[in-house]
Amino acid sequence: MEHLPNSGPNLSLTSQNIGKEEDPKACIDMKIEALLSQFSNAFKKTFDAQFEKGDIIIEIEQLVESRDEKAPELKGLHSEFFSMHSLSYVSKLRTTAGAYSEEERAKIRETGASFTDCYFAIDLSSRLKSKRQLPESTPPSDVVDLVRTSKKSSPKAIAKGIAMTIKGTRDKNRMAEYQKDKKSRPNEWWHKQFLKEDCRDLLGTVIKPGTVDLCWFDPPYLYRNGGRASPCLSECGLAETADNVKYDDALKLHLAMIRALPEYLSETGVVVLWGAGGAPDDPEVIKTAYEAGFEYVFPLNWSKRTQAGHQYRGYGPSSERILILARKREDLFDNNPELPRGQSVSKLGDAFIEKMEEGKIKSVTMGFAAEIRKGEAEPGDRSIYEKPREICAGFVDKLTKPGGLVWDCCGCTGIMVEACLELQRNWIYSESNEINYSIGYERIRKLIDENPELVG
Repeated sequence: MEHLPNSGPNLSLTSQNIGKEEDPKACIDMKIEALLSQFSNAFKKTFDAQFEKGDIIIEIEQLVESRDEKAPELKGLHSEFFSMHSLSYVSKLRTTAGAYSEEERAKIRETGASFTDCYFAIDLSSRLKSKRQLPESTPPSDVVDLVRTSKKSSPKAIAKGIAMTIKGTRDKNRMAEYQKDKKSRPNEWWHKQFLKEDCRDLLGTVIKPGTVDLCWFDPPYLYRNGGRASPCLSECGLAETADNVKYDDALKLHLAMIRALPEYLSETGVVVLWGAGGAPDDPEVIKTAYEAGFEYVFPLNWSKRTQAGHQYRGYGPSSERILILARKREDLFDNNPELPRGQSVSKLGDAFIEKMEEGKIKSVTMGFAAEIRKGEAEPGDRSIYEKPREICAGFVDKLTKPGGLVWDCCGCTGIMVEACLELQRNWIYSESNEINYSIGYERIRKLIDENPELVG
């Protein structure tokens, strides 16, 4: 049995020098009998009495270890001395008393928290630490009040609340850092095209008619019943970092952009629209695309081979849906000079598209979850919606020429900008969510600082 140091009130029974007795084991047994009598007399429902009972159990455990010269197992301790109580009750008393110092108990008592609150706080803090949602050094006493004030909430809800509090602090610090950095370098060339704006507000101002060769449109997905996160993401706290938008608001964004974009595309400009997999394309989106003048609407699937966000388990692997919108079929001709002219997306000619549909390009989110479990990252460090660089670069290489303009209109982490910089494309980034913008800003700032030769 694991030995728990008793940080509570010391009953001073083991501090006596038992070596002076003629029969040390008999003396220990007498002390155990006295403690058991004290245990029986303690009023079981009060805060202090339950801690006293827990202290007694720990004291008896230490005496038995001294008597038998080995640490006793809890089951043996229970059957020998506490069989009139359930094993779970004895374990609860022992565990809780061993986790709180006398000073911590005094502070907790003032808040009105119960002994049971203290017990559940131990379990909750352990869960949160295993998910990297709470620093390892945090004592259970720091979350007791959260348990006390959330008695009608499930442990999952409490854990989510704590995760959101921690994430909120981290997001606030990150936003302050990017704002400070941006002010310290006001003349950086890339600031003018890395914009914290709603993409709709840029039409006709920053985005000029007839200029966009590729509009990378990765908006909030159209989840009619809300998006779902897999157990993998929930376990490590990533589910709480999602920033899903309500269906009606997301649909308004989709329709407004689809109606407006034809005017702003270049002669062969194309829209790559991302959406949730596992469900049919929204009929209103398809109808609006045709009405807006997109005569060619071609579907692709990214088979992620994960359960992240899967809504239809049992019917195939998780996927994301991609719609390629072009005003005419010829706009989809491959612009990569190394491939035969006339090779179109519909023929799946590019290796990266074949890999994408066959599930050979993995979700970066799952790798991010693994980093969190290893303690190499924290929830909120990156977005769970980030697309693999291979996919971003593949579409840029296929559908634009060097020097072409790519507009990442819901830019988030900035991964598309990274692909554009490395492939020598012009780009414009826009993101209305300040938290996502701060993640993207930090990514591109580091990339440009470390690679000054990159020019957009």
